[in-house]
Amino acid sequence: MQDKIKKPSKKELTTVIMAELGIVTRIAKHYDVSSSTIYRWINSAGMKEVLERARDMVVDIAEDELIKLIKNGNVAATIFTLKTLGKHRGYVERTEKNVTGGLDLKSHHSGSLSVNINRRVITTREELDKMQETVRNAILSTESEIKGETVVEKIENALLVINTKREKNDEE
Repeated sequence: MQDKIKKPSKKELTTVIMAELGIVTRIAKHYDVSSSTIYRWINSAGMKEVLERARDMVVDIAEDELIKLIKNGNVAATIFTLKTLGKHRGYVERTEKNVTGGLDLKSHHSGSLSVNINRRVITTREELDKMQETVRNAILSTESEIKGETVVEKIENALLVINTKREKNDEE
């Protein structure tokens, strides 16, 4: 490839970028130059938006194909769509994380969190906030005893403090 070719006009470069769907290696091949030359041309001409628009066209094409697959009953395409575009409707995969010390954290791809402590499931935001505050206070109250430990160890120790206080209250 030679990089001594004259830089094309913005209009011509835009036409080629769109025709090659923003694939820089294909654009470079069209002009017989390196990919880095194409990036220099695009950056110096302030044409990043054109490149992004061309790449968005590729996503649009992919979405059209995905919709065709869904309409034809393709289960994998349907599941993929629900996991990606249907998250806000509750179509998410869940990952469970277990931490020793009686604390089960369930982290959901949607960003929500459910906590199971001593067989009691915390589901509301208010309950979760209360539990976080309790754990935070327990960590702070035992800070001098647990310096240098990992976060998990601090939480485990905080839960021990909580359980100990709970047991003392139950005895009284």
